[in-house]
Amino acid sequence: QELTTAQEALKALPKTKVMARQMLERIYSKAFVDYLANGVEFVAVNPENGGKTYVHDEVDAALMLYNLFIIGPGMVREAEAQGNEAWDLEKYLTPEESAWFSYLSDAEDFYEKGPSFANSTVTYDIAQSLLDGLFNEVQTQVVDGQHDHVATLRFAHAETIIPLVALMKLVGSRQGAEVGTLYSQENNEWRGGWVSPYAANIQWDVYQNADQQVLVKMLYNEKEVAFKDGCEPIAAGSHFYDFAELKRCYAIEG
Repeated sequence: QELTTAQEALKALPKTKVMARQMLERIYSKAFVDYLANGVEFVAVNPENGGKTYVHDEVDAALMLYNLFIIGPGMVREAEAQGNEAWDLEKYLTPEESAWFSYLSDAEDFYEKGPSFANSTVTYDIAQSLLDGLFNEVQTQVVDGQHDHVATLRFAHAETIIPLVALMKLVGSRQGAEVGTLYSQENNEWRGGWVSPYAANIQWDVYQNADQQVLVKMLYNEKEVAFKDGCEPIAAGSHFYDFAELKRCYAIEG
């Protein structure tokens, strides 16, 4: 119920309504946008898996247009199949509209996949097995000396990255929203463009010296970053952490 309430509040913001109408009236008649705004139920069914996407009003329709806008640059072949070098989707959105719907898109991912509400961990508890896997790999391959391979690579989507970084409480994903206070770019550091951009990645580099000390350094989207607050690096300002310290900090047993 808290999630539904937050999502409905975001859609009901006066600026959301204004931006949605401005966008749609460039394509459709005012009468049709009025028809959408009065409440409808259109449904699109994914032929591959039967998944359904609903449009209940003008905001839902504008969100679908925005979602096409943001994936358009990656659909070069689809444009070429229609005889175009690229789709000129920019003409359908102003920079102000794009920025506002970017915020709404961020808010959706924040609540459904990310830090979400400060009083709940349900959105990212599912990532615990991935975090356990990272620790298990360091433990077995380096600490226990199996050395079966030099790297383990996993490939996934935003639905995997976003909960994992929220669980790890990395920069950009450290703060949930209080119930009753909407997530905004003024009250929270979470930004989809940083948390899970195209080609988002998390990398642990592991080092071991002759004395068998194991250190871990993490890169997040190609940048060295700190582990969560409470994890102590080997020196102030360093991005290297003793593996035993990370296990303590993240309450990993074994």
